[in-house]
Amino acid sequence: MGVADNKVPAYQEPTALAEKDVAKVEMDDVPVDDIVKDFSENRDYNDQMDMKRLGKEQLFKVSAVAASLTKSSSLTAGQRNFSFVSTLGFISVYMASWELVILVLSGSVASGGYSGLLWGFIVTSLLYAPVVLSLAEMESMAPTSGGQYHWVSEFAPPKYQKYLSYASGWMLTLSWLATQTAGPFLTVTLINTLINVTNSDYAFTSWQYTLIMLAVVGTTILFNTWAATILPTLEAFALYVHVLGFFIVIISLWVCGPKGTAEEVFITFTAENGWNLGAALLVTQVNSFYCILGSDTAVHISEEIQNAGTVVPRCMWWSYVLNFVMALGKSLS
Repeated sequence: MGVADNKVPAYQEPTALAEKDVAKVEMDDVPVDDIVKDFSENRDYNDQMDMKRLGKEQLFKVSAVAASLTKSSSLTAGQRNFSFVSTLGFISVYMASWELVILVLSGSVASGGYSGLLWGFIVTSLLYAPVVLSLAEMESMAPTSGGQYHWVSEFAPPKYQKYLSYASGWMLTLSWLATQTAGPFLTVTLINTLINVTNSDYAFTSWQYTLIMLAVVGTTILFNTWAATILPTLEAFALYVHVLGFFIVIISLWVCGPKGTAEEVFITFTAENGWNLGAALLVTQVNSFYCILGSDTAVHISEEIQNAGTVVPRCMWWSYVLNFVMALGKSLS
């Protein structure tokens, strides 16, 4: 075969869709032109394009009942049911940063004092910000519920994709197990604290702690199984409670609580836990990190969120900023 036989395809002018980096493809035998008239304004179209590009199938399908319960004029049966507000609420309530400051950071007073608590939280949170931005960027490129292990499989060198993705998946699984232990434990601790308001000498025994934790876990399983259709509405409502509760608590503390001097708050570092000051401040960072962790939670429900490639990264960042500001205000109080 001669060189002349190798014909080069003639150059074709890019179409309007190609200029916007969108491939004209068929989706389940339905042409793109029949799915959307203006793709830039159609969230369902963007989600379908992302799933098609990643070689994934849309398995989540909201029912007609769920669509009616969301009371959203833009949502119909068969579509994803989480919006920007409900996704922001989902992440913010999971992070619960200002609430965790009360539960977790109080133990950091012995590891650096009030100044160590405050500056440890600020430094840890600011250093964690690039991590949030990196995760948000990867979510914008690959908005699937797999999250980190899927990103490792997609973005790692081909030679190491399988091994690194496997390791990442197991680390995620272990972290989920640990998190699901910490959440119920803190819930039982809160219940015990509420009892202590009227009975300061009462304390749960170990078996009582265990049984109540199992009851909390069982409640969440039942809720997510049979009440999942109204979850987006409840998450949006919880966001307003999360923000309103912050102002109620912070105003009460400012009006009724004792006030320290600026020197005690900003420049007085102490170490009362047996460690030297440097080691004590490192211990404080662990608690600070726990308070600001969790901005990536919505990644794992990406396939339930409308326009996930745009909404989830934005919610990841703004939930982080919102919780950091509120937690900082609580730390100062």
